[in-house]
Amino acid sequence: MQPDPAQPRAELTLRPPDPIRVGAGTAFHLGGTLDAPAPPGSVRLRLGSGVREVDAHSMPPERSYGAGTLWWSLVEVPAGTAPAAPDVALEVAVDGGVEELALGRVELVAGEDGQPEPAPEPEVGRGPLIAICMATFEPAPDRLSVQLDSIRAQSWESWICVISDDCSSPQAFAELERQVGDDPWFVVSRSP
Repeated sequence: MQPDPAQPRAELTLRPPDPIRVGAGTAFHLGGTLDAPAPPGSVRLRLGSGVREVDAHSMPPERSYGAGTLWWSLVEVPAGTAPAAPDVALEVAVDGGVEELALGRVELVAGEDGQPEPAPEPEVGRGPLIAICMATFEPAPDRLSVQLDSIRAQSWESWICVISDDCSSPQAFAELERQVGDDPWFVVSRSP
């Protein structure tokens, strides 16, 4: 049976790690495609009973322009969340109504010892640890320098920056490592 082109369709193509360990709080990235007969008025992500707007929708594929079918969202899981397997769906506003499009389930499991992990206690006067995630690929040295200087200049005292490099050339990666140096606030990993 062919899908009805007048009905919206969604597919989950960017899946989180399976399973996701919960307890101390975490976040994961979801994304996929959404084909709708008309541009959607809004696209909301439902995870269990929680609903929120997606971070982006109607995005074009890489290296193209104009409207597209891609959507994505960063999903936060607060500290103390209990293990569960909530349903995931998109709620799409089209043609004056809302269509719910099932995407599957996400498995949330307890920490290694079988119990939810407690949230870490912040150091007195420093506040909670903030993680800054930065993706790089062939970063221009001058722009990389400005970005690293901006992060280093923040007034918040409790942070770490994780840089994930998407297999830049050996020269570009060497420059990234040189600019980070032995700064303990930065962690660099290189993807294959």
